[in-house]
Amino acid sequence: TFLLQSGSEWVQGAPIEHVRKIVAEAEVADGAVHVYPGAGHGFFRDGSPSYNGAVAKDAWSKALDHFSRDLCGASN
Repeated sequence: TFLLQSGSEWVQGAPIEHVRKIVAEAEVADGAVHVYPGAGHGFFRDGSPSYNGAVAKDAWSKALDHFSRDLCGASN
């Protein structure tokens, strides 16, 4: 599985058919795509002008859940 998190400019700058394809492929692969409307590039990086604390907190929570569930708990 995989996790993709992005600010909304990624969606705005990409052709909609590409966005739909990525989301559809994520669903097939039991992955997740999270787009945060209004969050710019660097929303995750504390100290940057585009840092968004509320969005970063949510994204960290989702990332840690993903790592715990899908990576640490995965059996080979």
